[in-house]
Parts: sequence; structure tokens; C-alpha cells
Amino acid sequence: FFAHKPKPLVPSEAKKYFLQMLRAVKELHSLGFAHLDLCLENFLLQKEDSSLCLGDYGLAKFLDSKIQTPYHGRKSHIAPELKKINSLLRISPAQDVYSLGTLMYLLFTDRLLYENLDDLWYLTYRRTLCLDAAFPAILVELLHKMLKEDPTKRPPLEEVCLILENWKPT
Repeated sequence: FFAHKPKPLVPSEAKKYFLQMLRAVKELHSLGFAHLDLCLENFLLQKEDSSLCLGDYGLAKFLDSKIQTPYHGRKSHIAPELKKINSLLRISPAQDVYSLGTLMYLLFTDRLLYENLDDLWYLTYRRTLCLDAAFPAILVELLHKMLKEDPTKRPPLEEVCLILENWKPT
């Protein structure tokens, strides 16, 4: 669906689909797993009702498990801590929150967050979000929170959902 869309999504459509993504990942976390490979291609559109389903659990891990980094996922969406060299990392929902932030940016702007995806991209973390002046301030603030370099500073999915649910696109 997203790979073949004819034009960027309007804000109300982006909100609708992003909330479905958030809820799917929140459900996965409630089952004790982190997805760790969130990207548009892993959300499947149901023809009948235009709802999204989360798929491809090949890189999923138990929450609170420990992994050796670097971890392999989509460079354009993976959390920076998963790309560190030779680090032992505890898996938490924060890694998926970061990935969801990159997806939120993509859905609302029709652009990838990162332009340079070389192996050391996380060292040159792009802090400037290229957003239209009309982009709602509340969403800019939310994106900055979700994309924090420190995973302990990222908001829980409940907070992200609440902000999006209460935001009224114009």
C-alpha cells in the first residue's frame, strides 16, 4: 500500500494509519516482545477495511532480554543504540518507539528521516527535522521526544497514543 501510494497522505489519513501502527506495536509489547524491525513494509493493509496488521517478526526479541550490538534492522528506522559496536544492550519498548518516530516522520512528510545511511550514520545523527512551517507544533514536539538519542528519555507508547488521539488535524 504505502510503496504504491499515488501522493502523500493528508494529515487525517496519516494520523489514522499511524494510530493503527502504535496500537499494533503496543499490543506486541503487552505480549512481552519488541519488534526491532519496524518499517512501512512490515505493516500490511487489509483490503476489506483498510486496517493495518503488523507482520515480519523475524528480528523480534523478548523485552528485557540482552543482545550484542550491532543489531541488524532497517538503517532508516533502527534506534541508534542498536547500531553501537560491541555493546550489550537490554531490549526495551524504547527501541520500537524510536522506529515509530521515524515512521511518523515518513507518514506525515513523505520523506525518510535520514538521507545518508552509511554504516556510521548514528554518529552523525541528524537533529534538524525538515518540517513544513504548517506542521503542528505538538507533533514536532512529539517527534523530538520519540527520536531522543537516549532511550530512557523516549516517551512510552501510551503517551504517544494519547497525544495523537487528542490531536485534531486541520
